[in-house]
Amino acid sequence: MEILTTSEAADYLRLGERKLYELVTAGASCSKVTGKWLFPRYELDLWVLSGTRPPGMTAPQSPPIVGSSQDDLLEWALRESGCGLASLSEGTARGLERL
Repeated sequence: MEILTTSEAADYLRLGERKLYELVTAGASCSKVTGKWLFPRYELDLWVLSGTRPPGMTAPQSPPIVGSSQDDLLEWALRESGCGLASLSEGTARGLERL
């Protein structure tokens, strides 16, 4: 069983240590040993996989999506630009249905 320190758990969850301490007060699974909080990694995994969020933590917003007909140049340009936009190429008929 892998045990993580507060710093390691925060890095693993991509949270700040302060937010992790807030989760501890909200009942996150951990133990305090010799003055340090320790987190079983498998329990963090189960918590993340459960899809539940502690109070005050909001769901991330979905990224904007560029919808288009199949256009290899557009998909290449989006990917190379690093803009973070997702593309959805379904063809003209499906695009018109969505519109």
